[in-house]
Formats: sequence, structure tokens, C-alpha cells
Amino acid sequence: MAKPTGIEKSDLLTAAKQSLVVKGIEKFTLKAVAKRAGVTQGTIYYHFKSKEQIILEIVQDICRNSWNKILTIDQQMIQSALFSAKSRYENEAFYHKLFFTLIVFGFTNPAIRQQIG
Repeated sequence: MAKPTGIEKSDLLTAAKQSLVVKGIEKFTLKAVAKRAGVTQGTIYYHFKSKEQIILEIVQDICRNSWNKILTIDQQMIQSALFSAKSRYENEAFYHKLFFTLIVFGFTNPAIRQQIG
């Protein structure tokens, strides 16, 4: 088995993705990945047992990245909604109190009730 070079497995996956897009699945080979990454085929085989394994890891990488983006978006939406609610509560509490006080007063004062209603 070949010794590992300084190249990262993620770099090989990037080269494999590029090769897959350029060559297509039918002409996708580990030799083409090695050439694109600038390493020997032995280096590819050190990290991946087969063409199928590298394709599987590409799919897993894409799924993982997509899932992480979805989680980030959801987290940002939740944080934004919480911040908005907190902001309204803190910044507009005075106006809410004033508004509701005037509404209550409007129950007994016809001029206020007419203006609010």
C-alpha cells in the first residue's frame, strides 16, 4: 500500500467531484482523480478502496453539507424570531401598556372609545 502524501482526503474528494463532473460517471476513474489531484493512483487507493467507495463518500459529503446548511438556516430563523420577539417586548412594552390602558379607559369614556374604535 502506498504511503500517504501531504494531501488531505477532502482534497481528493474535491478532485473526484471535479473529475466526475468533467468525465461523467461512465468515464470516471481513480486514475483520472489521481491526475486531477496531482498524486499517484497509490495515494488514491491509500484513502479509498474502490471507485464505488469514493463515489459513496462524495454522496455522503454532499448530503452532510446540505444537511448542515439546512440546520444553519433553521437555527438562524429561530434566533431571528426570538430576537424580534425579545426586541418588541423590551422596546415596545411602554407603548403596549399605554395602548391597553387607553383601551380600558375607552370602555368608560365614549370619546376615547369612538377614537380608538
